[in-house]
Amino acid sequence: MGALGGALVAVVHALIAALTLGAAGGTVRDRLALLLSPEVPFALAAGLLVALVAVALEPGIPSHPLHRLQELQEEPMLVRTRLAAQLPLVLLVGFAWFIAVANVARLGLSLETDLLAGRRTAWAAGALTLLAVLLVLALTGPLRAFLASHAGKKLWLVNPAYTALVTAVVLVLAAVVSAHLGGPGGDEFGPLGILGVFTRPELDLSPVGFVAAVALAAYLGSLAAGRRIAGRGARGAAVIVLAGTLVLAVRGERTFERRASLAAALSTGSTPFRMQLVLARRVFDRDHDGASSRFGGGDCNDRDKSIGPDAIDIPGNGVDEDCSGKDAALPAPHKVPEAAEVVRRIPEAERPWGLDVNVLLVTIDTLRFDESTPPAGPSATPNLDALAAKGTRFTRAYSLASYTGKSIGPMMIGRYPSETDRDGGHFNRYGKSNLMLAERLKKLGFRTLGGAAMNYFSLRTGLARGFDVWDLSARPKHEEGATSDQDTSITSAALTNAALRMLRKQADPQRRNFMWLHYSDPHAQYVEHKDAPDFLGSRKGGGAMARARYDAEVWATDREVGRIFTAVAQFPSKRPWAIVVTSDHGEAFNDHAMSWHGMEVWESLVRVPFIIAVPGMTPHVVEKKRSHIDLVPTILDLVGAAESFDGPGKSLLNDLVDGAHAGERDVLIDMPTGPYTQKRRALLFGPSPGMKFIAYPARRFALFDLAADPGEMQDLSDDTVRFEDAKARFDAAEAELHEVAPTSDPTEP
Repeated sequence: MGALGGALVAVVHALIAALTLGAAGGTVRDRLALLLSPEVPFALAAGLLVALVAVALEPGIPSHPLHRLQELQEEPMLVRTRLAAQLPLVLLVGFAWFIAVANVARLGLSLETDLLAGRRTAWAAGALTLLAVLLVLALTGPLRAFLASHAGKKLWLVNPAYTALVTAVVLVLAAVVSAHLGGPGGDEFGPLGILGVFTRPELDLSPVGFVAAVALAAYLGSLAAGRRIAGRGARGAAVIVLAGTLVLAVRGERTFERRASLAAALSTGSTPFRMQLVLARRVFDRDHDGASSRFGGGDCNDRDKSIGPDAIDIPGNGVDEDCSGKDAALPAPHKVPEAAEVVRRIPEAERPWGLDVNVLLVTIDTLRFDESTPPAGPSATPNLDALAAKGTRFTRAYSLASYTGKSIGPMMIGRYPSETDRDGGHFNRYGKSNLMLAERLKKLGFRTLGGAAMNYFSLRTGLARGFDVWDLSARPKHEEGATSDQDTSITSAALTNAALRMLRKQADPQRRNFMWLHYSDPHAQYVEHKDAPDFLGSRKGGGAMARARYDAEVWATDREVGRIFTAVAQFPSKRPWAIVVTSDHGEAFNDHAMSWHGMEVWESLVRVPFIIAVPGMTPHVVEKKRSHIDLVPTILDLVGAAESFDGPGKSLLNDLVDGAHAGERDVLIDMPTGPYTQKRRALLFGPSPGMKFIAYPARRFALFDLAADPGEMQDLSDDTVRFEDAKARFDAAEAELHEVAPTSDPTEP
């Protein structure tokens, strides 16, 4: 009965999720089949485990909880006084233990790598557990004596149920107050402020609720059965229900093969489903290579650890290591498709700005492509709009991946993420074999300056290589050394102030200067800006509030970026400034049933703003597809050094000079495997906005017509003719990648 109770919870959860996650696309039947597949087996096992534990703790017919409370109050006085002292102490000391371990973990993450911090936290947790046990044992006697001495007037002091309840209520109130005062970053209100992280809007506690519901259902089922052998009718009904849910789960497992994009959307929209899916794949991962042949895990050979969807396919060896259905072809010389744009070298005479220019590159973290026209209120980017009105705005520009660790480094290198020398972490480090943009410009005689407000941009990641001055003074003190990307402070003003100091004291008016600034504020957490316009309007719901706060963050960042534009215009140099503004990736707000970013390659996540403005150019808009792979060759071409670049990107100077005749370009999005996501690639091709082909691990694909379906809701991969054409184009683009396997320790950054 316990297992049956757990399974019924899974069925109910899957049904609710299938009905509410309509934004994921697909039919309700397909959504339900996918959700049931891992959830029912997990819930069956969890329910059975709970039932077995309940039997072990109470072998006989279980007592009703209320009856147990009554029995507790009828225990001898010595037992009651001991329990009346011990239960509150266990709650109090347990609460203190949790706070201490959480603060130790936070301190460790701010000073060292995740692995070392985890080990240190584990040791600390063990030591604190021993201390907690000793404290409870040491304090039980004195507290017991105190309660007994005052029990004459207040009999409830020796009632374990009352003392435990009062303590629990006090601790809950203290936790609520501490969470409110601690702030979403957990960095206020002393040690108790760590509870503030529970107020983060993106924090998803649904897995905890799901597991609790399964455990409760299993316990109640066991309690209702009373440990008695059920009759034939009850047993038969249970067998039918269990068999039926298992059959549905097995049938649903087959759906993964034909509905890859739907499964991916559901996994981002439902955290319990995603976690159970990971667990199910791990159970069936026979060769322990991190991928399974079941539940859409994509492993085509589950007996060989060197073969799997995340393996590097060695070209020309006759083995399909990455389960793509074919051996990777040997890289061929780049061939220009017949319909591709022909890039003309722009002579200096046609460049109103000449070659002797300063360059300002501004990247704004998590900035969506549509912030000049947000869902409510005025434009969130008035200063960027004013810059675009003087330069070139690319309306269909794409990042290389959907999170910072995989996108910003390759963008500054001018290579696709899979082609870079990197480690395998979430926040990648990039080795010295990668030549950064700042290094290239420094060799050309530029004075190189830069700054950021997040620790990921520290020297150890390789992102700051080539800079004469690299300023991290805007980084919040509590984030120094941390690898988290959670932006819990307002840092844009501090970064702008640091940039103004660099312009005053460290830039060289007698030389060409390059400055790169990376603003973090739009990244979650979305901090409130009370002086911002009303971006909520008449929109309702939690998602609307999150988007409104995000828009306000963008608006506040844009204000600070505007100060930089003013400062460079007043810089005491005869050289004009070429200004480039873009973002490392976008942000989702319930797009395909997901929010935030970093796991998928939907338009809201990889389409970004892109503006280039240089004095003397004619303002215009380019609506053809463009990519960050073109950023480095464009900046090098701006300063007259295009010939020094040998990467896959192409200069955008043609677009700046003659945007009306901008040609089509295919765009490849390349997100390698990371600790929290599997490999994702996408190819956009054809007349803009174009078709979009998404490749998931192990021959699972999706195809969308962005002109007819900008929301990417209608998967056209069943259209054989269109699919085969798209697949051939994707294979050709992928064959040109010079893929490099990540290392545990890349060349020293």
